[in-house]
Formats: sequence, C-alpha cells, structure tokens
Amino acid sequence: MSKMKNLGQMARSVRTVLQLQNFKGAANMVGSIEGREVIAINNSVKKVAVIAPHPDDDIFGCGGAIAEHVRAGAEVKVLFLTSGDKGNKEGSEDKNLVSIREKEAIEALECLGKVESTFWRIPDADIAPSKKMAEKLNIFMRLGKFDRIYIPWFGEENADHEQAFQLCTKAITDSPITAEIWQYEVWTPLVPNKILPISSVLDMKKRAIACHKSQLTSRGYADGIIGLNTYRGAMIGLDGPAEAFLVLKPEVLAKI
Repeated sequence: MSKMKNLGQMARSVRTVLQLQNFKGAANMVGSIEGREVIAINNSVKKVAVIAPHPDDDIFGCGGAIAEHVRAGAEVKVLFLTSGDKGNKEGSEDKNLVSIREKEAIEALECLGKVESTFWRIPDADIAPSKKMAEKLNIFMRLGKFDRIYIPWFGEENADHEQAFQLCTKAITDSPITAEIWQYEVWTPLVPNKILPISSVLDMKKRAIACHKSQLTSRGYADGIIGLNTYRGAMIGLDGPAEAFLVLKPEVLAKI
C-alpha cells in the first residue's frame, strides 16, 4: 500500500485534536500543505460548485463560504450525491426522508442567497467511485466551467464522505479539471492551509443549519458545527468563527 493510501487511513483514524497533531506530521508527506493562510472571498471566483455527500453537508462544511461567494456575485451550484434516506437515529432506510431532506436542503440554501441545487438521489451508503459515476461527475464539473470546487476532505470518518472524496478525485484526475479543489470538514477535523473568517455571515449559516430539522433531532449538529467554526477562529487568533479548508493540487489528490 502506498504512503498516500496509508495517509488516508491515518486521517480517518483521527478522533481527537491531540491525534490531529500527530496527523499533521504525516500530512507533510504530501508536500503540498503549507502554512495556514487567512483568506477572504472576492469576485475573482466567478463559478463555484459544492459536492455534498448528503443533503446538509454543504451547509455544515462550507455554508459560510457559500454565503460569501454569493455575496461576491458568484454563480454557486450544489450537487447532493445521496438522498439522505438513512438519516435517522437508527441509520435505517426511510424513503419518506428523501423528500423531507430535499425540501430542507433547498430552504437552507435559500438562507444563503441564490444557489442552484441538483439531487442525484443515490441511496445512502451506495456511493461508488465507479468509472461510470466518475464520468458523470466529470461531465458536471466540466460543463459547469467552475473556478472552484468544494469537496469532502480525504480523512472524513464517514463512509459516504470517504467514498464521495474518492469519486471526486477519480472524476477530477481521469479527465483533468482546471478548477481549484478545496476540501472541507464535517465529521473529522482536517489539517487546514486556508482559513475563512465567517463572522459576517454567521447568522445566515445558523439559519441554514436550523432548516435541517430532521437531522437536528438525531444529533447536535448545530452546536457541533458552530463549535468547530468557533474553535477554528479562536485557535488562529481571530475575533470570530471561521471555516477551515485543505487545498491540494490535483496531482496530489490523485495519489490519496
């Protein structure tokens, strides 16, 4: 097994911030993770895509970034891979959740401004980085002519998120994409090289999170995500919360 594959496994084993410190050393094997940079979003990025494993990961992982892109006049599209049909406490299939979660996802994005959404409705736990699916995703990426694409990061400790990352990287590398690839965090903290302050859009993100009522009854997502954003801002000396991202070159992503 390659060092890159070992790196992915190590990242997904991270459970605490202390372990994350150990992971940072391993992450340096990549050779593309430089010092953290506090960034701002401006109108230089015209077209943005967000690939979300489930109908809420867009808001949880990069809702602040989406709001900032919309404010800056960018065209933003969110692609939801799965239907979210197993998004209950038991993790059991519930077809009624499909329409509920789509409605919640649309309402949440409306809190951030004008955002286009697409639902592929893959059953939960059925994301597969097959050649056919990668080609379909590559077409979505190429036709969109995106400047920046947000995807789950490679160390996410969630099977759908891990498979979504593998699908994205296969789509990106099988037929090269020129867009910047920004990885976001939801389940597992990443080692960031980009930090985005989100104080100015925090209320928008909170309202968007609140739209996902079906999910908030199963886990304390609101506290968890805003807590993570608060931690990100505090630990780099900002006055408010922030979202963290890991930006790697496509040739590096292809090896993970």
